[in-house]
Amino acid sequence: MTSVGITDSERKEILKIVAAVLYLGNITFTEDDKEQAQVADTETMSWFAHLIQCEPASVKQALCSRTISSGSKRASTYACPQNAAGVRLSLSLSLSLSECSPMSSRFEYVIDG
Repeated sequence: MTSVGITDSERKEILKIVAAVLYLGNITFTEDDKEQAQVADTETMSWFAHLIQCEPASVKQALCSRTISSGSKRASTYACPQNAAGVRLSLSLSLSLSECSPMSSRFEYVIDG
């Protein structure tokens, strides 16, 4: 990473994002008696929340529920485990891409020389 001009603080942030994506990928879901998604392992979710500096309850809500807006009205509903897994995938891609974008010009410079 040093050869492409990444500073120590940037390297720490990159590794933190990588760790967060790995923890996020390990979050699994179960289905309760109402067919709603529940996080199966709250410890893994808590580590993910810690790495992205967020409350575990906010992570659970983001993964397991949906808010639908129509005009000024909002309604929340729970997701099924398959939909929660889809949100998990989208979030991991978003985290990965958001960290890579600022670095891409450095990589291009090194590759193109």
